[in-house]
Amino acid sequence: MIVGVLSDTHGDVFAAEQAYRKLEEAEAWIFLGDGQREADWLEMESNKPAYRVKGNCDAGDIPAEMAINLAGAKLLIAHGHTFAVSYDRLRLALRAQELGCCAALYGHTHVSEIEYMAGVQLICPGSPSAPRNGRAKSFARLDKWLNATFSSFHGFCLSH
Repeated sequence: MIVGVLSDTHGDVFAAEQAYRKLEEAEAWIFLGDGQREADWLEMESNKPAYRVKGNCDAGDIPAEMAINLAGAKLLIAHGHTFAVSYDRLRLALRAQELGCCAALYGHTHVSEIEYMAGVQLICPGSPSAPRNGRAKSFARLDKWLNATFSSFHGFCLSH
């Protein structure tokens, strides 16, 4: 199973479209907040499930976090602002542990990265619209073994 992971588009539908075109083989999408219009567009255009959570810039009745099962793995998805991920990701890792998740996917920081903490794999896809810390515009591709690869629209640039 291939899953596309996107976050922090902030109204940039073109960025969501670029990610979709680059990863049309995705069997599902995960949208980690701050761009619900783009999440709607992805789900409609791809005709695939789009799991989504609410970001700090989103409105509406969308859950702040969600535990989902994909390809036999239980994942925590959250935007991350309620866990203060810009400062530290330990609270997010502990929440994932508490829910029995092997990985936690988050956004908010606009910085693509993968790390391990408290026995949990933490993945942030970065932002395809407004990346930070000198990173390229990016989104992530997950496979059934939870191998994550970041794409910068010009090629897959980092994997783990």
